[in-house]
Amino acid sequence: VYVSPELESDAQRKIFDETVRTLFAIYDELEAAGVPKEDARFVLRLLAHGVGGILMDWLDGGMAEDAQQVCDRLCMLKEEDIRGLLLRFGRGG
Repeated sequence: VYVSPELESDAQRKIFDETVRTLFAIYDELEAAGVPKEDARFVLRLLAHGVGGILMDWLDGGMAEDAQQVCDRLCMLKEEDIRGLLLRFGRGG
């Protein structure tokens, strides 16, 4: 269960909720891969604060920056980079 911040529009709530669902799915994958819960929670917090912070800044800024540019920048974090991080945690460092 998570607490959603007060958001001004349905679009903001939808983006926030989808981000949270994605983060929980990542957590589930980490657990399924045998990553210790403490490490999985740390990675989840890292991603939540990083990605969530960027999205919240974008929303707070009135979504003035082009959405495609925001997505393109976030996508620069390639799946391989994130998987490498997760593997390091799964191996204990």
